[in-house]
Amino acid sequence: MEQEKLRELFVAIKKDDVKSFSFLMTSNTDLNISFGRFPILSLLYLYGSYKILKSFEKSLMPIHNYKREEEPYEAYKKFKSKARKAVRLYQDEESFVYPAEMLAIVDNRFLIDKNYKNLYKNDEIALKIEKIYNLSGEYEISVNLQKITLKKKKLTFKQKLIGFGLVAVAVLFSLLGGLSVALVPSIVGRGTAKSPIKIGNEVELVTALAKGNRYYELENDIVLTTQVDSKDFSGVINGNGFKVVAGNNLSDGLIENLSGTITNLAVDIGAQNFKIDKNYGIIAKNSTGKIENCVISGNLSGTASLDEDINIGLFVATNSGEVKNCTSRVRVSLSNSGATNVYYSNFVCVNDGIVDGCTATVGEVVADTVDIAGIVCVNNGTISSCENYSSLSQTSAKEWHPNVGGIVCSNAGTITGSINHGELFAESTLAVKPEQGDMVVLVGGVACDNTGTISACQNDGTVSGASDISYIYAGGIAARNVYTEQKGAVVEECKATSNVLGKSLNSMVIAGGIVGETDSYIYANVYLVAISTIKNCGFVGEINTNAKTALAGGVVGFNYYSEVYGNYSAVSFVNSFVDGDVTSVQTKGTIISQTKEIIIGLERIVYNNHYVKTTDNAVSMNLLEVILGHQMLTPLSDEQAGATAYNTLDEIPEEVKA
Repeated sequence: MEQEKLRELFVAIKKDDVKSFSFLMTSNTDLNISFGRFPILSLLYLYGSYKILKSFEKSLMPIHNYKREEEPYEAYKKFKSKARKAVRLYQDEESFVYPAEMLAIVDNRFLIDKNYKNLYKNDEIALKIEKIYNLSGEYEISVNLQKITLKKKKLTFKQKLIGFGLVAVAVLFSLLGGLSVALVPSIVGRGTAKSPIKIGNEVELVTALAKGNRYYELENDIVLTTQVDSKDFSGVINGNGFKVVAGNNLSDGLIENLSGTITNLAVDIGAQNFKIDKNYGIIAKNSTGKIENCVISGNLSGTASLDEDINIGLFVATNSGEVKNCTSRVRVSLSNSGATNVYYSNFVCVNDGIVDGCTATVGEVVADTVDIAGIVCVNNGTISSCENYSSLSQTSAKEWHPNVGGIVCSNAGTITGSINHGELFAESTLAVKPEQGDMVVLVGGVACDNTGTISACQNDGTVSGASDISYIYAGGIAARNVYTEQKGAVVEECKATSNVLGKSLNSMVIAGGIVGETDSYIYANVYLVAISTIKNCGFVGEINTNAKTALAGGVVGFNYYSEVYGNYSAVSFVNSFVDGDVTSVQTKGTIISQTKEIIIGLERIVYNNHYVKTTDNAVSMNLLEVILGHQMLTPLSDEQAGATAYNTLDEIPEEVKA
C-alpha cells in the first residue's frame, strides 16, 4: 500500500471511521498490514475503534503473518502510556504486539472473555500475557491457550493512599493541560528513518532546523511569519512535496551548513529582496550533504555594495555535496555598486561536488555588474544532465569583465550531457578604455572559460556579447577553451544550433560556432606540453560580427596550437559593421578563422573536419604565421587544411553529425 494511503488508514483507525477504513481496504491482503509492531487488529483494540471492529473483527482474528510497514510514533506513545511497565517486553522493534496481548495491555476484560479463545496465540503469547498482568500487580492470573482467569487483588491501605494522591495529581494536571499543550510543539515520530518526526507548523520546522540531527517529515504546507535563524543541520528533512512559503523571511537561508539531506521540498520565496553582504543560498549557505528533488519559485532581488567577493547560489552558495533533480522557477534581478566580485547561478555558485539532473525553467536573470550562469557559476566538480531555459543578461558600466554562461561561467571540472536553451547576453557599456589592461566580455552557450572538460553538451540559445571598447569572446559552447597548469582543456561531442553575435566598435570580436578561442601550451614552438582539444563537435547557425576587427569561425574563432578534428559546421557569416567610411577587417573560416599551426613536428593537430560551402566562399581556415617578425595570414585549401566541403548539411555523413 502506498505511504499516503497508509497514513489515511492510520487516521481512519484512530477516528474509528469505518467508511474510510472500508474504502481503503481494497483487498483482503491489506488486512495483514502491521504498523511497525502493531497489527491492524491490535491498533483497533488500542484506540477502541468499535465501529470498525464490528465490521472487520472476525476477518482480522485469524491473521498472524503480517506485512510490516512504518510505525507511527503517535501509536507507540499511546501504547507506551497504556503498557506502563510492560513496555519493556516490547523493546525489540522487530517483534509484534499480537491482538491477544494488546487486549491485556489495555485491560479490556469484556473482549478478553469474549475473544480470547478465537484469537491467534501460542505458548510465547500466553507467557507474555501472564507477564503483562503480573507487572501490573493488580491481578492474580491463571492463563493457558484456552482461557485466562483473572482475580482482582485486594488493595492495602498504603496502595489506597497512593491511589488517592495520584487522583489528586491527575486533577491538577488536567487543569494545567491546556497550557502544557500550548507550550510544547506537537511533534510526533521518533526521529528515525522508519519513524521521522512530523512537522506541521512553523514552530516545529524551526525546532527541527535547530536540533539538526534527526529525521523529519512535513505533513502540510508551512508559512513562515518571522526570519529563520539558520543553523548547522546534519539530519534529514523530507518535504513530501509540501511547500515552505517563505515570503521575505529567508535573508540567511534555511541552513548555514548542511551535512545532512533536504529532499522533496518546495520553497516559495515570494518577492525576496535582500541586501547582498555575504554568501547566500535559499536552502544552505554551504553544503557537504545532499539536496534532492527540491523546487524554488518566486522572485529574488538584491544589491551589493561591499569590497569582498560574494557567492550567491539560489539553492546553495558553495557545494561539496550533491544537488540532484532540483528545479528553479525564479526571476532574478541583482546589482553590484561596490568594488567587489559578485557571482550568481540558479543552483550552486561554487561547486566542488556533484550537480545532476537540475533544470532552470522559464524565467530570467538580469544583472548589473554580477557574473551569472544558468546552473553553476564556478565549477570545480561534476555537472551532468542539467538544463537551463532561463534567459541570462548582464550589463556593466564599470571597469568589469562581464561573464554570462548558459551552464557555467568558468569550468575547471567536468560538464556532461547538459543543455542551454536560454538567450544569453553580456555587455560592457564602459565608454573609456582604462590606461592599463584590456577589457573583455565573455559569453558562452555552455561556459565562458573552460579549463576542464565539456562533453556531449548542447546549446540552442542565442549567444551575444557587446561593447564599444572591450574584446568580445563568444562561442556557441565556450567563449574560451584554455590550458591551465600544464593540462589542456577539452570540448568534445558538443552541438550548437544557434546564432553567435559579437559587437565591439573600437576593439575585436573573436567568435566561434563552438569555441571563440582555444589555447595550448607549447614549448619552443616544437613540443606540446598541455594541448587543448576541440573534437567531434558540430555547429549550425549564423555568426554575426559588428566590429572593426573580427575573427569568425564555424567551429573556432582563433586557434593557438590546439587539436581540432572530427568537427563540422553549416555556418553563415554576417558583418554588420557600419562606421562612416571605415571598413572592418573580418577573417572568416568555415572551420577556423585563424589557426597558429596545423602540424607540430610530424603530427597533424588540425584534420578530418567538415563544412557546408558558404555563399561568400569562405575558406575552411586561415593559417597565421610569423615570418621575419611580421604576421602573415594564408588561406588554406581543403587539402592543406584536412577539411572536406559539402553543398548541403544533409550531405555530411551521419557518423560525423552523430
